[in-house]
Amino acid sequence: MTGSMEKIQRLYGLRPGLALIAIPAGLFLLATPAWAWQKQTPEDALLSVNNNLGLFLVPDQNVNYVEPNGSLTACTGGGSCANYSDEESGGLFGDGFSMDYMSREMKLYAHLSYRLETGHLGYNGQTQTGTPVQGTSGARIGDWDFKLGKGFMLSKDQRVLLTPYLEFGTHFWQRDVGLGTASQFGEDYQNDYWDAGTMIQYAPPLHVLHQNDLVFSGNAGMGETLGPNISVPSANPPMPNAAALGQEPILHAGLEADWHAMSALWAFFGYEYTYFSYFPSSIYSNAAGAVEEPASFTNYNAYKIGVKIPFSGFALMAHEIARIVDSKN
Repeated sequence: MTGSMEKIQRLYGLRPGLALIAIPAGLFLLATPAWAWQKQTPEDALLSVNNNLGLFLVPDQNVNYVEPNGSLTACTGGGSCANYSDEESGGLFGDGFSMDYMSREMKLYAHLSYRLETGHLGYNGQTQTGTPVQGTSGARIGDWDFKLGKGFMLSKDQRVLLTPYLEFGTHFWQRDVGLGTASQFGEDYQNDYWDAGTMIQYAPPLHVLHQNDLVFSGNAGMGETLGPNISVPSANPPMPNAAALGQEPILHAGLEADWHAMSALWAFFGYEYTYFSYFPSSIYSNAAGAVEEPASFTNYNAYKIGVKIPFSGFALMAHEIARIVDSKN
């Protein structure tokens, strides 16, 4: 029983959790008449969407991991390409939080976020002797990222904001191969990364309920993984070895639509794409003999939905809670 609980804890662990309060928090805001709309300019909207605490769910992160036969360019089609030795694919569920800050005058920008996805992936591969294997793998994937940048208004009407940034982050994937079989074992992949990118945001003249209550964003960045490695904490037979993997390019891109539903609440929907690859490890020895971790590449397609509470909204929240408490006394 203890071993089973450890496997469950390893796979699912602690979630960010904060996103789970997003829906009741949003309903509280929408049901509070004191949080009336406050008139804002396009610049106000762009600054508000960049000064907040965000809580979100990831209802679907599609994962496609491939270890091609030969070089990284040997297989480009994932499941539609036969020239691979190992593939895992499927959808994961997750949640996370973010914090954004942008100063009004200088447009200095900072962003911090964390997300965690868990679930099961379909495994399609082969043993080291070439015997085909199909099954299910557990997956726990987490990402921290931090951005620093500076915004520039590109239009006289203050509706277009361009923000170049540098991004630094860390990524991990806890992989449980062969779930439910006698040969089940775990592999842990981890890497840091950096990239340089640009975010562009547009506050259109059209609106839903109030003037300047929409913002559309897009971003793209490219960089390199740092210190990628793999460890095998448990296996049958035991292989408690770790191996360094070669650094390779990483690419991020995303789109987002934000609606300023109330002065203290944004609702948003977003899409993110991530690509990265690992170069093969050096040959090393463990209990199974001489081992080389092969090259691989990974594609993530993730969808996010959530809310953002502007920092100014926390003062409104405190005021409204105090009003409700006073009214009951």
